[in-house]
Amino acid sequence: VLSLFLMSLLPILRFSARAAATHRQATARPRGLYSMLTRGLASTPPVRTPERTAELERLAEEHNGFLFGELPLKSGESRQREDWEYTYIPMMTSGFVLYAIAYLCRPVSSMDEWARERALERMAADAEEEERQRKGCHPSLTHQPQPSAAP
Repeated sequence: VLSLFLMSLLPILRFSARAAATHRQATARPRGLYSMLTRGLASTPPVRTPERTAELERLAEEHNGFLFGELPLKSGESRQREDWEYTYIPMMTSGFVLYAIAYLCRPVSSMDEWARERALERMAADAEEEERQRKGCHPSLTHQPQPSAAP
């Protein structure tokens, strides 16, 4: 009797499992940088109201469709610069130059460079020891002071 009862519940359980899987897939938020760039940080896009649409249309008419609302210049006219534009190019150039100098003069923090310096120090110490052995001096005798002759 129990097995018949469970057999009758099986199609219902399959349907609910499929529905749950479909719901998870539909509501699953994709993760990663690409999804953040394409979807933004908000979970749902903002709703476009008629008031917002009217405001955007009014702004488009005011700016006449040109960047920053500037009209194209007539032939022979030169563009008037804003006050901030005079300092922008020299300040950005000097900033890039200072960054390049700081980057090129940064301290060496590579593990390979440290290991190379240690290896050179050990090689120099080994060369000194070999030189002492070649001369016939024992390393323990080289650092002892010589006794002075008493008068």
